[in-house]
Amino acid sequence: MPVHLLKALLLVAALASSTAASPADVPASAPAVYTRGEFRSASVDDGGRTYARINVVAGQALPFSTLRFRVQDRALVQNLKPGARVEFRAQRLQGENTLTDLRPASQ
Repeated sequence: MPVHLLKALLLVAALASSTAASPADVPASAPAVYTRGEFRSASVDDGGRTYARINVVAGQALPFSTLRFRVQDRALVQNLKPGARVEFRAQRLQGENTLTDLRPASQ
């Protein structure tokens, strides 16, 4: 298996992992960690759930680096334009990778 494909699979597995530390395991003083990305689009499915596609900036060219996240609060993506650089936090909620916070990236 090519190394770049293995790295992409490891990134997806890390996001999907249910063994990640729960919020109760993280000290209250721990700073929030944001992932950098480029907002691609937002869409609403037939069930009324909002999803965002974000190209994850991983420091290397990785295939399959545009990931789909369920949006917890539509206001997070309401005014974003495709190509906007963002920083985001996501959690696995109800079986889906879910955006819990999103902000413009600091340059």
